[in-house]
Amino acid sequence: MCKYLIYLIYINLSIIVRKIYLSCFIKLIMAQKPLKPSMKENKRYLLLKGNFNKEDVERAIMHYIGALGYAKASPIFISKDILAVNRSEVDKVKASFAISDIRVAKVSGTLKGLNK
Repeated sequence: MCKYLIYLIYINLSIIVRKIYLSCFIKLIMAQKPLKPSMKENKRYLLLKGNFNKEDVERAIMHYIGALGYAKASPIFISKDILAVNRSEVDKVKASFAISDIRVAKVSGTLKGLNK
């Protein structure tokens, strides 16, 4: 009987502790301020031409600059032929496409600039 009572108290305490921890965690996340524009990563948008798919682009980047360079570049596909890349790694990504059949038609700082 005593063991059962201790077990019930332990379960209730663990549930209470979890609820307190979860509420503190949510408050911490909600209390964080958004990043200043100067602290955000600056992206450049590449307009790609050629006969390729998403895997070909990722393979070309990984083959030339490796996993660490891929992480620094953080390429994100905006559409089928538009790739967003970190500003400091644009030259390396363009060089990785030089050894494949993918061609960079235009580089811009905004998506609107690619359409002009």
